[in-house]
Amino acid sequence: MVAKIRDSDEILFLFQTNVEIMKEDDFTRMLQIEEEHVQKLCEDIIRLKPDVVFTEKGISDLAQHYFIKAGITALRRVRKSDNNRIARACGATVVNRTEELKEEDVGTGAGLFEIKKMGDEYFCFVTECQDPKACTILLRGASKDVLNETERNLQDALHVARNILLDPRLLPGGGAVEMAVAQIPGGSMDDSCILPGVMINKDVTHPKMKRYIKNPRIILLDCPLEYKKGESQ
Repeated sequence: MVAKIRDSDEILFLFQTNVEIMKEDDFTRMLQIEEEHVQKLCEDIIRLKPDVVFTEKGISDLAQHYFIKAGITALRRVRKSDNNRIARACGATVVNRTEELKEEDVGTGAGLFEIKKMGDEYFCFVTECQDPKACTILLRGASKDVLNETERNLQDALHVARNILLDPRLLPGGGAVEMAVAQIPGGSMDDSCILPGVMINKDVTHPKMKRYIKNPRIILLDCPLEYKKGESQ
């Protein structure tokens, strides 16, 4: 890891290596450099005035402080696959370095950002997208076994739909008539649905951050918003 830090007229390059502290002022200066580094990362993001920030890495307490002051909601340690799906849903671009952020990287295609609690877990919804290239199929069931069976049936149905698109011929059979007339007790089709957007199993990084935002401006990152700590000897 290399960090470039500007101190007055000098540029200091820090490599991931051992550091020997000889006096108390050196340790204080190191802490100050870390804070300045995190502050610079946050300033790069805040200047674009986003409402929501997703990152695949961590977010330090200091970065959360700056985001709360700016009214920005942040979610950390998002899976790469989820980050890519959010990008396809809202039109944002995943950026690796905060200094490379541009206005066109901000996603503005989502109509609603919302955090909901289901059971004991929190889920993030990015929905009401203008032209989503990704969606989420939400399945609900009475138990894990029922959900697993439903997921397998859904996979079969998706494969059938794909095959029909590739070869538009169909021969009804295999219980098709029985399924058409069957009445399944204990629920309705409203229990499961297709969301024109993305749902991920994440909550905000700080309880003071907003959990409901209309027409959010979204930034997607693949970089940490914290200073990587080394091992002390």
